[in-house]
Amino acid sequence: MTEQAETPKILDQISKSTNAGTGSTRKLQNARRRFLIVLVLMLPLIGAVGFLGYTQFQMQAQFSNMTTEDPRVAALQATIQSQQAELQALRDTVANLPTPSDSLEPELRKLEARFGTKLEDLNSQLAELSLQRLQTDSPQDSLWKILEANYLARLAAQKLQLEGDMPTALALMQQADAALVESNSNNSLGVRQELARDIEALRNTPTVDRQAVVFRLQNLVGRIDDLDLLSSQRENYMNRRSEQSEPISIESDADGMLDSGLEFLGSVFVWRKWEDTPDAMLVPGQEAVIKQSFRLMLEQAQLAVLGRDNGLYQRYIDNGLEWLRRYTLLESASGQSVLAELTDLRSLDVNPSLPGLSASLSALEQLAATVR
Repeated sequence: MTEQAETPKILDQISKSTNAGTGSTRKLQNARRRFLIVLVLMLPLIGAVGFLGYTQFQMQAQFSNMTTEDPRVAALQATIQSQQAELQALRDTVANLPTPSDSLEPELRKLEARFGTKLEDLNSQLAELSLQRLQTDSPQDSLWKILEANYLARLAAQKLQLEGDMPTALALMQQADAALVESNSNNSLGVRQELARDIEALRNTPTVDRQAVVFRLQNLVGRIDDLDLLSSQRENYMNRRSEQSEPISIESDADGMLDSGLEFLGSVFVWRKWEDTPDAMLVPGQEAVIKQSFRLMLEQAQLAVLGRDNGLYQRYIDNGLEWLRRYTLLESASGQSVLAELTDLRSLDVNPSLPGLSASLSALEQLAATVR
């Protein structure tokens, strides 16, 4: 009975000891696993540190070999040090130099003036050599092209000043520029710049076709006979009124008197419409004289256009406009048409200011003088 009671106790002790051994084994396994993980993570770092140390060791060994085997490095270092010492000595010498006294200023001014005169002489000699180079180095064709450009530019100036022909002058200036391009001369660059300025000025100047203005004035002369004068309109109105009117008979009844009075007042108001400009009243047969005066105004305006007298042209056009407003019926189609045409002609300048070509001519003359 005693042995049977102790048997469970023994079994309990054995199971407890077995459980304790199993727990310690698990802890040991976990510790080993952690150590292995840390070791695996540290291996790349250890390898990198070792590689860097090895590389630095090799570089130090190579540098020591270079310094010991190549004596030129030491020589260069010594040269640099000596040059630095000389530079410092020069700085000290310059710093210790005495300042120039007032007695040396006249001599310095003389030297400065002498060098200035020598420099001016050298500049003049250089300019003469550059001008002579064109004559010695340029081919004969180049010289002829320069002379041709000079001739074309002078011809353009004559066309512009004597005839006022800007399209022809512009074409001649462009031909002169093309001749300079074909000359292949290095001295023509400045001349071409002057030509470019004058060509641009010619392009920006407004052109007036004087022949077209003369033709337009001549067309107006042919349309004078179609104009309706105020006096002819009054006569036509009076003729129509005399044909349509009936003699007024005075009757005894009030209605007849009222109608006749209203008719009389209506006729009076119609007549006042034609009496706005009493100065334009013409005697019979004077229409031809008035139209002839307008024709003379337009012909004189044509002569002013041909003579390129803008002031005289504007005055005759103004006289023509005043004549239209005074004598013609502006409400008519012919009056409106002639008035619009004259107003448009009034806005024209038959003698616009022309640009000068003196800069281009002077530059071309100087260039041509070097090749003659």
